[in-house]
Amino acid sequence: MAATGFSTLTLLLLASGVFIYAKKIAGYITRDLENGTVELCDSTYEILQAVGFSLLGMYLLMHTVPAIVKIIASYAFPAPNNKYDVFVMPSGYKTKIPLPDILEVVAQLGLGLWLLVGSKGLAAAVKRAWAKGRTM
Repeated sequence: MAATGFSTLTLLLLASGVFIYAKKIAGYITRDLENGTVELCDSTYEILQAVGFSLLGMYLLMHTVPAIVKIIASYAFPAPNNKYDVFVMPSGYKTKIPLPDILEVVAQLGLGLWLLVGSKGLAAAVKRAWAKGRTM
């Protein structure tokens, strides 16, 4: 129960943080634009892709961080009614978190950070692939 509460609290804190710092986040995502606007033409597709990849990374991180908090809280505060197996040991309860769950969260975190921070490089790779006539 504590893990779900921590996860929900984390999601609420992230949502309020995004709401409060929306202008700073938008400034980071559109960091290469002179006036903050983009016209639709062939030369601005790379910028639009970078912005789109950054938004996708932000979305992925908004769903991954509460999952990480839930795993940490389940491990730190083992309870028999949480999602993971709990064993009674002489020293108290121990939680066994399956390796696929940990790997899933780590992969989502890495992908979300890569999309958010490395979006310009990804957009440039897409542009190079399109220039060579390949599709992704």
